[in-house]
Amino acid sequence: MKIREELENRLDFILNTEVNNSKLVSSRFDELKKEGLQESNFSQFLHLREHISAASDFVLFCMCKVYYPDLVDYYFFPEEIKRYNRLKIKADKLKMPIRLEMVQINEQQWVGKITAKELLLWRNAQIINYNENAQRSLRHITKNGRDFYKIALKQKAVNSIMELMDDDEFIPNTLTFNIPDGVKYSFDKESNTFAIDLKGNKLDILDGYHRYIAISKELTKKPDLDITMEIRLVRFSESKAQQFIWQEDQKTKLVKVQSEAMNQLKLANQITQRINDDTNCDLYHHITANGIVNKGYFSQMVDKMYCKNIARKDELRVQKETVDYLVEYLNILVENEPELLEHRWERLFIYCALFMSNKEVKNPNKQIEKLYNKVKQDNKYIFNGQFISGSDLSRLTRLWKEK
Repeated sequence: MKIREELENRLDFILNTEVNNSKLVSSRFDELKKEGLQESNFSQFLHLREHISAASDFVLFCMCKVYYPDLVDYYFFPEEIKRYNRLKIKADKLKMPIRLEMVQINEQQWVGKITAKELLLWRNAQIINYNENAQRSLRHITKNGRDFYKIALKQKAVNSIMELMDDDEFIPNTLTFNIPDGVKYSFDKESNTFAIDLKGNKLDILDGYHRYIAISKELTKKPDLDITMEIRLVRFSESKAQQFIWQEDQKTKLVKVQSEAMNQLKLANQITQRINDDTNCDLYHHITANGIVNKGYFSQMVDKMYCKNIARKDELRVQKETVDYLVEYLNILVENEPELLEHRWERLFIYCALFMSNKEVKNPNKQIEKLYNKVKQDNKYIFNGQFISGSDLSRLTRLWKEK
C-alpha cells in the first residue's frame, strides 16, 4: 500500500458517519460480500467494535473499492490491485491446534512469547477479538439524535509506541488474551507446550490493544519487523476478566511530571541525568525524584530553556554544551550559598534558578531570590498546572523585567 494511514483515516471518518444508518450499513455489507469477504472479515469495523487499523491490507482494499472506488489507484500499487482483484477470501489459515511454548502460573494462567509475525498471522486469520463486555469501556457517542459506541482508540498512544519501534527503543511487554468458553485447550507440563483449538472461535484481547494495533501498523511498513512480545493466556469468566482489567488499572501511576522525567529518549532528561551523574557537580546524585533538586521539575525547565527546536543531528552537541554550562552554573550557586545543599529546593525555586541560568547577571543567587519572591506573590496566575506553559514563561519573563 502507498499511504495506509491516510486510507485508515478516510475509512474511520466514513464508518463513523454511517454507523447509525442501518439501511446504508446493510448495503455496505452486501457490497463487501461481493468483493469476496465474509461478514467475519469486516462486520466489526462497520459496527465500530474494532478499529480499522487492525484490518489486513486486503480488507482495506475491498473497503476502499466499496467506499472510495475512485481512490483505489491512489492507495494501492498496480501489482496489489491485480493480485487482490483475484482473491475472494483473505483469511490466512492457521494450523489447529495452535501450539505455544508456555509456563503455567496456575490453573487459569500461562505465560510465554509470541513474535510480531505470529501476531500478524493471528490478526489476518481473524482470531483476535475485542470483547466489549470484558474490555475497557467503549466510547459513547451521540450523533443526529442516535447513540452508538466505538472503541476508544488513543491514536497518540499508538503513534508513541510506533515511534519507539521505529527507533528500536521499544521494550517488549505483555499482551493478555482470554480463552472463551467452549474452546478446547491442553497443557503438557513436561514439554511446557500449550495447545489450543479455536475452530471458529476467537481469543479476547484483555490487555495490550494499543500495542497490538501499533505492531499491526508497523508490520505494514516493515514486513521484516523482528519483535518478540510476552504473551499471557488466561481462562477467565467474563466477571473475572473484568476484575483483571480493573486490577491492571490500579497500578500505581506516577505523577505525570515525574513520569515524563523517566523517558530516557527525551533530550532534557538526558541532560538532567548527565548533570546528576557528573562527579564535578556539587549536586552530584542529588537531582533525583526525591533528592535536593526534584528531577522532574528540573528537567521540565531545562526542556523549556535549552531544548526547543533542536535538530536531531545537533542533539549530542547541545547535550554536551548544556551539561557543561549548567554544572558550572549550579556550582556557582552552591559556592555563593552553601545552604542550598542542606534542604530540598521548592518547585518554584527550581524554575527560577534555571530561568536565570542563561541571563547574564553578576549575582545570580540574589536575582533568583528576588524573582522567586515575585513568583510566590503572583502564584494565582503562574505555574498552576502540572507542566510549564508558554504563558507561564511569558509571565515569568515579565516578572523578571519588572523594576
